[in-house]
Amino acid sequence: ADRSEYVLYLFTAAMIHESAHIGAYLTYGAQMEYVEIMPFGLSAKLRNMTDISCSKEIISSLAGIAANLSAALICLILQGLDMEGIGFFFTCNLWLALINLIPIMPLDGGRALYYLLLKKTTLMKAKKISLIISIILLIPLFIASIWILTINHFNFSLLLIVLYLLFYLIVKKTD
Repeated sequence: ADRSEYVLYLFTAAMIHESAHIGAYLTYGAQMEYVEIMPFGLSAKLRNMTDISCSKEIISSLAGIAANLSAALICLILQGLDMEGIGFFFTCNLWLALINLIPIMPLDGGRALYYLLLKKTTLMKAKKISLIISIILLIPLFIASIWILTINHFNFSLLLIVLYLLFYLIVKKTD
């Protein structure tokens, strides 16, 4: 409870990330069906997904990463002002960007890869290749998460992310 300010930094970084996605989609004329505030940021559902080209989807997918990297850069610039929490906020934004760069579905890197493949091949091939790449990349991430857990017995972060992504892929594959 005495560390609640850290949750605010994490939530703010997630809001920056998701707001950039929403802003990109709105720039391209998409209409929002709803926007929800979730425990770790925003979630948005588009009303007219089919109206957006693959190129615009790629840019929209990467917008959150760009926003977090921009926020991290601003934190580096402001670090000399000795503002409380600036280092942790930098870390939140940097890690959120780096994790989302990984080309695993449904992360932003995975979505960008999928739409890039969709520009070059059929829907089924794009889905299959994205799934295969996602699973191949999850294996070393799972091993790394177990290794991190053996070193730092309280750091379940990467393991939880890997398990969530694996669950997502299994559920989506059966859809």
